[in-house]
Amino acid sequence: MANLTQKLLGSLSPGLRRGLLAVLAEARRRSVPVYLVGGSVRDLLLGKTTIDVDLAVEGDAIALAQAVAPSLGAEIVVHPNFGTATLKGKDFTVDLATTRKEIYLRPGALPQVQPAPLQADLARRDFTINAMALGLVGPHWGQIIDPFGGIEDLSRKALRVLHEASFQDDATRILRAARYAARFSFQLDPVTKSWLQRDAGYLAYISGARLRHEFIRIFQEEEPEEAIFLLSEWGALHNIHPSLHVSPGTRQAWPFLQRHAPASALPLSYWCLLAPTITPDEVPSLGQRLSLNRRERETLSSFAHIRDLTSFLAMKRVMPSKVAEALDSQPEAAVWAMAALSPPLVRRRLVRYLREWRWVRPSLRPSDMLALGIPRGPGMREVMALLRAARLDGRVHNLEGEKDLLRRWLSRVTRHEQ
Repeated sequence: MANLTQKLLGSLSPGLRRGLLAVLAEARRRSVPVYLVGGSVRDLLLGKTTIDVDLAVEGDAIALAQAVAPSLGAEIVVHPNFGTATLKGKDFTVDLATTRKEIYLRPGALPQVQPAPLQADLARRDFTINAMALGLVGPHWGQIIDPFGGIEDLSRKALRVLHEASFQDDATRILRAARYAARFSFQLDPVTKSWLQRDAGYLAYISGARLRHEFIRIFQEEEPEEAIFLLSEWGALHNIHPSLHVSPGTRQAWPFLQRHAPASALPLSYWCLLAPTITPDEVPSLGQRLSLNRRERETLSSFAHIRDLTSFLAMKRVMPSKVAEALDSQPEAAVWAMAALSPPLVRRRLVRYLREWRWVRPSLRPSDMLALGIPRGPGMREVMALLRAARLDGRVHNLEGEKDLLRRWLSRVTRHEQ
């Protein structure tokens, strides 16, 4: 616990350290208490090497940020209704918020906020491990403020909410509980778990946009499936939408995707693993419930379509050209998701399509085809498809083979026309 402020500064990049020190210097000049709060303190105590800088200001956070921004050459983004400001420099980001209390007028609604002392600010937070502060400027400099036992819960690896109505006030805390429990290998405090399972139905009051945001944050974890499995175990997924569930096959699918699929495909593929048996008719309902964007909905629709092809893909003899013909119009992420969920034969074919077959193209160029007598227009596309299929199926292997195939094709066409 000694010298936590020095430990904090030592964990920061040079740019972030410069931004933080500038904010603290201006706060001292104004005699405004400033605290490191929330997950920043948690990660500092856990010895994390990278710390985000979230500051609580017992005063006007926006005014403080505006005063220091010019000297840092930083852009400033403010949200007056919440008393928050974000300083964005070339190589740092610092978040500042006026200490506040929150009032929830109804379950699932965004809270009304009012300026309040630090104690009230900590009391509005989700879990005890996120309800601590480290004094950086003011009378509590260098001290940990821990009114709810967060340090003890860190030591016993427990997640505990601050009051019984916590999940009723904001049921997105259920998704955050799964994310933290999975990330840190923590367990829910027994009383907290009983409240969570009792109040999982309050997820129905959360907007689709907020739920989507929480799922995206889960997808960014190193092992997102662990959080998803917890949400399934707690009964939370079904309370969000009946299409969301974990099946035995999905437990192996997540690590398969992480090992084999490109990082660019993973976020979209994860939506498919959340709804492994979704039908085309169910996609609009799930898309609306989670406020999914166009690409996410299209990926889910394609995934449902590909699943309808699995009996064809599982046939003993299927030519590569037919697999490519069936999949060329489908998004990569949907094909990867189906590969992750498929039995071995189908998986091998889908992965080979993704890694090899979809990239196969004829060696003949359009100019070569013109020289051989193929006119411009739709006929050239037909010929390209013919040559690609021959390449995929191993009927030709090089440029000369393609030319011979094309000459034979032209000869048949000419005889037919005569």
